[in-house]
Amino acid sequence: MGTRAIVNTIEQHVDHRTHELAKGLNDELDRKLAATVQDILSRVGRNDSAGLDSAISLIESKMQAHSKDLLRRIDARMRASVAGGAADAADLASAAEPSDEVSKPLEGNGMLAEVQDGKVMRLSDYNGAQSFIPFFAGPFRTILWGYRPALVVPIDHHDVVPAEKDRTPYHRFDEFLTQSLPTFKQRLEQLSAYFDPPSIPEHKVDEFTPYWQNAYFGRTDANVLYSMVRHLKPKRIIEIGSGNSTRFARQAITDGRLDTKITCIDPAPREEISKVADEIIRKSVIHMPEDYFDILEPGDFLFNDGSHFLLHGTDLPFQFLRIMPRLKSGVFCHFHDIHAPLEYPPHCDTQFMGESYLVAIYAMESRNWDTYFPVKYMYSKGLMTEGVSYWFVRR
Repeated sequence: MGTRAIVNTIEQHVDHRTHELAKGLNDELDRKLAATVQDILSRVGRNDSAGLDSAISLIESKMQAHSKDLLRRIDARMRASVAGGAADAADLASAAEPSDEVSKPLEGNGMLAEVQDGKVMRLSDYNGAQSFIPFFAGPFRTILWGYRPALVVPIDHHDVVPAEKDRTPYHRFDEFLTQSLPTFKQRLEQLSAYFDPPSIPEHKVDEFTPYWQNAYFGRTDANVLYSMVRHLKPKRIIEIGSGNSTRFARQAITDGRLDTKITCIDPAPREEISKVADEIIRKSVIHMPEDYFDILEPGDFLFNDGSHFLLHGTDLPFQFLRIMPRLKSGVFCHFHDIHAPLEYPPHCDTQFMGESYLVAIYAMESRNWDTYFPVKYMYSKGLMTEGVSYWFVRR
């Protein structure tokens, strides 16, 4: 039973989040877990909620056990790579628990094995990376996906980043947005005329069609993007990043019979997006000439969904301080994963995103940009289901 079969089996019983968990199974876990997962799910009735919860917990524990086993094998491969050799099958099968030495940051040309295909990578391949960390995919964060480059940032004191985060909403920003609530309600009424189009299926049908039960671009944000395209009819959309949002924008263009062109700026786009976008520029936005964005005319969209990191050398300073000030009046600008005026939720505690704060400052203090539609704010007022899109328009 392969990964695809596991995904199909789980989809019969659980929601899209567990679908994403199953999708993350790599070959090593696939081989070991296939029979176990199939056996567990075969005992659960389609409408047995209690049994389903128990099954998910059991699957999670099995995956944790197998993930630990796989981590031991990976650590052996890493040690062999650092030593300049290659780990053989016996090394991988009998690897011991990770040592303190393995967990230390590797310097210079230290070598690490890429989990997904075994290719050895140099740490220097990742500009600015000081270490690598295990990355787990899926809602339970128990499926090993690979090693990602990481920044190790020293802090002066543990209270700089306290373990217990303050969740108090930003009341001044809330009050600022409330001044425009009648306008937001009017825009919601206009946009909602296009919500939940029948052309979009609930579940995945192929690699190109958008679907509601995806794990990365939720229904509310997708509805707003789709409706913004249908309602405002932009001639051009430049998207920083690409993925599910690209699919929803393309569906809106198709349904509305619009003459809208989509350009995605993404250094590593999914292959199928090349058949969804009109143009893909395979580089980071920070390597784009600033005057490129002068092609955006009034009514056009700049759709930002990049790294979310406000750090020296990342894409956010480039977008806010180099691109946005030069955009023409009437251009719309979108940012994703914006929780303000609420604070970031607990699941963001280890992601250290700073985009929400910059968006809030821009909204309150900029003389050149107006908030067009703040989705999380509308959710906080009980007017919409939850979403994290924030739309500006240039004055």
